[in-house]
Amino acid sequence: MVVMSLRDKIQDLYNRGVSTMLKYLLKRVAYRFRNRVLKQRFVEINVHNYRMVVDLNDPGISKTLILFSTREKDLKQGIITW
Repeated sequence: MVVMSLRDKIQDLYNRGVSTMLKYLLKRVAYRFRNRVLKQRFVEINVHNYRMVVDLNDPGISKTLILFSTREKDLKQGIITW
């Protein structure tokens, strides 16, 4: 797991914007609640108008999709314009 310094977190907040970071924080609270309190293993989410089932115990792409509902937008945009 990558640990960000306070300076990196502030820079990330500046780059992404306040609204995105607030959405992220709410999704992170919901993620932890489902994982630790409800003991759920899988959750269904919406990613680019497609329903996906992702693993709450996966620290990789599943976690990124749960928290941000997207991944590698720049790569997707490059494929669409190609």
